[in-house]
Amino acid sequence: MERRDYLKGQAALLRGVAATFDIPSIRNRLLALASECQILAQLVGKDLSERNARRSRASASPTGARRKRGSASR
Repeated sequence: MERRDYLKGQAALLRGVAATFDIPSIRNRLLALASECQILAQLVGKDLSERNARRSRASASPTGARRKRGSASR
């Protein structure tokens, strides 16, 4: 969550800074960076959701945890 929130904050900050520039090339570059931060935040959030889903499935298994590939019980 921290990374996602940080990236969202940086996106908001960059949009704010972009609003203060009258030079279109700089303003557009700042807005592009803000967009990149927002996209990264979404990807981080998606990754966290997928990891949490995997953990939920693993804890719901009969043993409570998944076995590593290649390990056999003897």
